[in-house]
Amino acid sequence: MNMENKIYNVLNGIKGNSIITIKYKSNVKMNKGGRSQSNSLYGRDVYRVVDTQLQFGNIYENSVNNRGAKEQGEKINFETQPMKGFKWVKFPYFMESINSGELYVRFYKMKNSQVNKKEVFVDGHKASEDEMAIIKEYEIKHSFYSAKQADAGLTENQVECRNIKLDNIMEICISGEKIIS
Repeated sequence: MNMENKIYNVLNGIKGNSIITIKYKSNVKMNKGGRSQSNSLYGRDVYRVVDTQLQFGNIYENSVNNRGAKEQGEKINFETQPMKGFKWVKFPYFMESINSGELYVRFYKMKNSQVNKKEVFVDGHKASEDEMAIIKEYEIKHSFYSAKQADAGLTENQVECRNIKLDNIMEICISGEKIIS
């Protein structure tokens, strides 16, 4: 059984909401640069290895409504829209990219999630200080702010999803026990 199947089977066997310590690879997206200066790392294999805690097994709509009710003191009415570029394989856990056919796993960042370790690699080696300076300059930053959650009344402490490609998951620990590595 390959690693992807093992991870799929372990996660598929979890019932309900769980807190998971996960180590995964995430590609660093960067700009090419401008006319006066180009990004020397553009097109190379630049990625982060992140070790953090995430929640698994939540339903996005319920999570937003519950958090909104807790923070607003009254029920909010948040309804999800279909995901762009994905279709559910097994709701609310696994989805498939419509373009590539690759499987992704839906996780959620907790309000108090701590990143235990984050390292950046370039072509398989740990990024040097010079490479990190280039990455910092050209990296495309992502905002996790959701206008749809804000429209429903949840403007702070929004529910943040993490869709992680199944084959980018390197390690999973549940209740302190290493399940996959």
